Amino acid sequence: MAPSSVTLNVKMTCQACVKRVTSTLEALPFVSRADVSLEKGTATGTLQGAFPGCDCPKPDGKCPCGDACQCAATAMSKALVDAGYVVTPCGGGKGPCPAVALGTCTCGPNCECGDDCQCALCPGVSVKGKTIEVKVEHALVLAGLAGLALGYALGKRGAK
Repeated sequence: MAPSSVTLNVKMTCQACVKRVTSTLEALPFVSRADVSLEKGTATGTLQGAFPGCDCPKPDGKCPCGDACQCAATAMSKALVDAGYVVTPCGGGKGPCPAVALGTCTCGPNCECGDDCQCALCPGVSVKGKTIEVKVEHALVLAGLAGLALGYALGKRGAK
C-alpha cells in the first residue's frame, strides 16, 4: 500500500513558482491534485492509483515497499528538480537545522534536517564535511542583495 499523499519542501520565491510547481506535479500520472504553499515552502501531491508512482517490481501483485514506499516522493522530487527547483529532504528528526538560527532555512521554522542540511542558504555551506550545492541563481540573488545593501549604506553615508 503506497501513501495517499506526499509533501515535499520546495524552495519557491513567487506565485509563478507556485503555478509551475503545481503544474509540474499535476502532470505526473499518479498525482491527482497538488496543493502548493509559498508561505510554508511545501508542495503536497494527492496520489491516485493502486501503486501511485511506484516503480518496484510486483511479482505477487503487492508493492514490496509497503507503507514506507518512497517511489512517488522520489519521482515527484526528480520532476521538480528537473524543472529547476531545490527540493530539500528536511524533516527527518535529526536535530535543528543550522540555518534556522540565521533565518535562512529554506525548509521552514520546524526543519529538523540536522547534519544532513541541504537548505539552499545554509550557513557556511558545509556541515560536518558535507558540501551543499548552492544554485547559481541563488548566489546571484544574494550578490545582488549585498550590492543593494552596500549601495544604500554608502548613499546614506554620503547624504549626511
